[in-house]
Amino acid sequence: MLPHHPSLQQISQVAKTKAFGKNACLFDHCDSTNSQAMDLARKGAGEGTLVLAERQEAGRGRLGRRWFGAERQSLLFTLVLRPPLPSVAASQVTLLLAVGVAKALRRSTGLPAEIKWPNDVLINGRKVCGILVEMQGQVDRVDFLAAGLGINVGQAREDFPEELRHLATSLALEKGEALERLGVLAAVLEECEALYLTFLRDGFSVVLSAWEGLSCMAGRQVRAQASGGRIIEGMVSGLDPDGALRVRLDNGVQERLVAGDVTLL
Repeated sequence: MLPHHPSLQQISQVAKTKAFGKNACLFDHCDSTNSQAMDLARKGAGEGTLVLAERQEAGRGRLGRRWFGAERQSLLFTLVLRPPLPSVAASQVTLLLAVGVAKALRRSTGLPAEIKWPNDVLINGRKVCGILVEMQGQVDRVDFLAAGLGINVGQAREDFPEELRHLATSLALEKGEALERLGVLAAVLEECEALYLTFLRDGFSVVLSAWEGLSCMAGRQVRAQASGGRIIEGMVSGLDPDGALRVRLDNGVQERLVAGDVTLL
């Protein structure tokens, strides 16, 4: 485990990427890496610019929730992305990053990382990574994305707030040994960039195929909030071509979920 966050030179040397992490802004602490990345992007920060912090004072997850990340035990970072996409396709990048992280964690740690729609990576049923992608753009195009990731690397069980201990885990807890954050970060940058470039060239189908192979949800019973605030229960039957989750209710009706919370039953 590195005593401090990796340096830009270390990241550039270890991560075999073209753009992801080649330019970086490193903080001991900040409000949130997403907020900092949005500011940098508005000032012209280029594709793949990395914002990395040891501690976030106002880290956030989806739906306005607070993100907990233990200092010197987590990877807390955001990538500036400028994909030539319509705004409606921005949510596909969240699914892309989940696939990239799961593949990277499997490669770098050997742990059986899986994806829970839309933005969580789990190991043995507990959350090890969350993803929050925020966008600035027009109706017909993305100006830029701030793609934020929080990965639990070195936490012990007692490092998590009591209310999260049955829900969250870390790579060290699952592996049973300490792990160097730089290696994990490099693997994540490499896998995410490789998939991102393939996605831009070939479309979302390549992400969809990989997601299906890494999902922990196929055939599982779930509870979710559907359109109009309705609470539904049913069996996951897969993803639509645009990334929406399909849930088959007991009466055979197929529901499409484009956002919201999903709980595995």
